[in-house]
Amino acid sequence: MPVNRLQRRDADRLYRAMRSVLEAAAAKGGAHAGDVIAARRPGGSCPRCGAEMLHGTVGGRSTWWCSREQASRP
Repeated sequence: MPVNRLQRRDADRLYRAMRSVLEAAAAKGGAHAGDVIAARRPGGSCPRCGAEMLHGTVGGRSTWWCSREQASRP
């Protein structure tokens, strides 16, 4: 949904969620640091939900994602 179509309460909720995620990433040294690094391997599991981590190539670059929380390939 385009952001200009969000109702005020939804925009406020989105803002709070984004701020929380950015603050947590900054506290860990960035979005690519932290808990998920160790899970990026064959047999790895998502540190949030325990689902299998999947591997693939997107735009010529290697990437990993959670099979449950990011059900479709990025």
